[in-house]
Amino acid sequence: MNAGSYNWPFDEWKRLINVGLSRAREAVILLASRSEMEEPYLRPLVDSLAPRVLRRHAGQVRWENVDLSLPMSPSQEKLPSENNMGGQIAKRKLMKPVLSQEQQRLSNLDLDGKPRLVRGVAGSGKTVVLSNWLAKTAKRMAGDPDARIWAVYANRSLHRLLQESIEGAWKGAGNMFEFPWQNVSLMHVKDVLAGLLPSVSLSMDAFEFEYDRAAEEFLNRQDEADVLPRCQALFIDEAQDMGPNTLRLLLSLVEQSDQEDRNSRSAHIFFDNAQNIYGRKTPKWSEFGLDLRGRSTIMRESFRSTQPITELAVNLLHRLSPATDLHDHKELTSLSLIERSVRGNEEWLRVRFNQVQGPKPFLKKFDSRDAEMTALGNHIAHLITKEGVSPSDICLIYNGRSVVRLLESKLAPRLADLDVELSVQTNRPFERHPNTLLVTTSHSYKGYDAEVVLIPCADQYTTQDGQVLSANLYVAMTRARSLLGIYSLNSSDSAARKLNEALDCCMAALNSPPLIESEGDEA
Repeated sequence: MNAGSYNWPFDEWKRLINVGLSRAREAVILLASRSEMEEPYLRPLVDSLAPRVLRRHAGQVRWENVDLSLPMSPSQEKLPSENNMGGQIAKRKLMKPVLSQEQQRLSNLDLDGKPRLVRGVAGSGKTVVLSNWLAKTAKRMAGDPDARIWAVYANRSLHRLLQESIEGAWKGAGNMFEFPWQNVSLMHVKDVLAGLLPSVSLSMDAFEFEYDRAAEEFLNRQDEADVLPRCQALFIDEAQDMGPNTLRLLLSLVEQSDQEDRNSRSAHIFFDNAQNIYGRKTPKWSEFGLDLRGRSTIMRESFRSTQPITELAVNLLHRLSPATDLHDHKELTSLSLIERSVRGNEEWLRVRFNQVQGPKPFLKKFDSRDAEMTALGNHIAHLITKEGVSPSDICLIYNGRSVVRLLESKLAPRLADLDVELSVQTNRPFERHPNTLLVTTSHSYKGYDAEVVLIPCADQYTTQDGQVLSANLYVAMTRARSLLGIYSLNSSDSAARKLNEALDCCMAALNSPPLIESEGDEA
């Protein structure tokens, strides 16, 4: 059935499953992965089905019942010791998440049907706020069978994360009935455009991933004032990935409650320009007919990465980005969320929006890829066998297809000896098992995090025309919750050399003691 496909809406999936089940006379066999069974249109069936697997015995294949009380893999047979990293991670996961004061304040805001903009640093909880707002909106519109709420995103792997976060917010608000998915659509921006372009004799096939150009061509052929509304409320996640033309088009799809007031659109925009890995232009909201005065919020606390990880990422981005792209850093400085200081005779940006301490990130550089892969494999083996870290808590974030081939040929066999599967997954919802070590890109992992993030071949975070992909590397680094490791090759390439020099400089400053200023003059 391919139940992981999101090309059909909730109601259509529900109808197809109902039709399929009702065709059976005596027995029903549903073939699905664990991940697919988590979809809202299959999850209600779990309690009514007997989980079984096919196993071969004496030349025959038989169905065998699955004992769900047994561990899923050897890595789950015993809890790790509390004296190592794996034990500390496992213990922390048992703690119930608590919303910060800032997250609570925003989540409890009364939504008045007008637009709102939420900006925030990586790990500040923008998705938490989005999910709570969407759940409140869904409850308010639940009595209207024709109500349509859209949540649009640009990263396909975010679909399930958003789905689970929204359902968690719904249940957390004390709602006893099932979430009304029949009124809510989670959609990738490409699917939205693919549905609109034929009306002006265009096809998404002609644009591939150039979403903003596709939106621009649509608006060149049809005035936004003539676009028929598709939803009563819109939520845009990672809006910095969309581009100004795409945002203009998306906002035109929201129904106005007052035809004379363009600001009467229930549009909720979540934005972080530091994670602008596609280089989209920052929009001018007033040009879209939005008056966001008093309706814009900057979330000022980060709860994902530790302070050392965050400071390294912020300083590296600051050092590698053109001065014209540092508006957000200047704004954070003006808000006292970033403080200029000196460390190791270098300018250093001290982060004030994150106070969580933890191990300092490390950088390892090599003269050959073989040496790099050997060191990477040794470190992963140490984390799993000595530190008790589950493979599912480790993520490798790469840039470039050549890195994938290298990891699959050099690293995968080493991990197989540990009964660990190296799983490359991009541009789709992630499937994780206890013995799965995820390999993905910064594009696909936006919105996610892992306890341990290792960045192999960091020197490959460059382009063929000699540019350093600083925003991509920033996103990769800020996915780490507890430990960040960066592996790189000593390269003669100019862009790679520039990146390595910036990494060296930032790491040296991070590991230098801070400058202690004395009070008053000496007598």
